[in-house]
Amino acid sequence: MDDFNGINFGLGTLPLLSNAKTRSISAENPKGDTGEGGREIPDASSPASKLGKGWKVRPCITLAKNSTTNIAEIKGPGIIQHIWITVSPISTKT
Repeated sequence: MDDFNGINFGLGTLPLLSNAKTRSISAENPKGDTGEGGREIPDASSPASKLGKGWKVRPCITLAKNSTTNIAEIKGPGIIQHIWITVSPISTKT
């Protein structure tokens, strides 16, 4: 069997180890830095305003129509394993 490179996932690779580094990229942590999620300070009008720093208060961003937005700032090579996207119910009506 070839060495597991940490890129090709599936149940068959579940017990295997690799030297690959994983990162979670989010609206709060676009660089995927270790320990940097949950750093957004909620504004006073936010439902999470009393939670304070350390909670996921900005898990997403709203993109304006026809806009360009950086969703990740990652140095070096890598592979995107999953992208989570939601849409407004209004945008799906025809």
